[in-house]
Amino acid sequence: MTLRARFLALAGPIFLSAALVAGCSGDSNASPDMSNATRTPNPPAGAPSGLPSDDAPGTTATANGATVDMGIGTHCWIRMCVDMIGPITKATLNVAHGDIIEVAVPQGAPALREVSAIAFRASTPTELDAGAKAWPLGADSRDLSTGLGATKVELDVDLPPGTWILSVGMYFAQGDISYGVVLEVR
Repeated sequence: MTLRARFLALAGPIFLSAALVAGCSGDSNASPDMSNATRTPNPPAGAPSGLPSDDAPGTTATANGATVDMGIGTHCWIRMCVDMIGPITKATLNVAHGDIIEVAVPQGAPALREVSAIAFRASTPTELDAGAKAWPLGADSRDLSTGLGATKVELDVDLPPGTWILSVGMYFAQGDISYGVVLEVR
């Protein structure tokens, strides 16, 4: 093979890759014109009402009479998967060792097949939009025992005092969802 043929054999794929990357990159400093944009409903308007939504349903956590919204983390629901950078939280729940936390099974979701719960010590979170926080997984993690009911999951707070991140994984026929909440254990 001549030198020119070798050059063309190597340069062709490199130039093609560079052109594809340049064409797909766009202007990172430009912001789209959202002045007239509206969020497309999911499912789209006019779709049969029996179709399920791709949006993962939210849920709440309750302890000692206080109820807070849990953050929605990594999930696969219907036809869409979203990978987050760690458990996502929206709020803090104040608890004590020995308390029971009730996590609601999302309304309208199919029967819950399985649940898992871990807690790990809080470190420095990444701030997200609307006040939510993403937490890196900590080294000091603990599995929490769970009780599964038709409308709720019960978790025993078997943790020493401190700030903990509770991550609850719920597994349904339509997919799985990871929920998170900050626990202040006294």
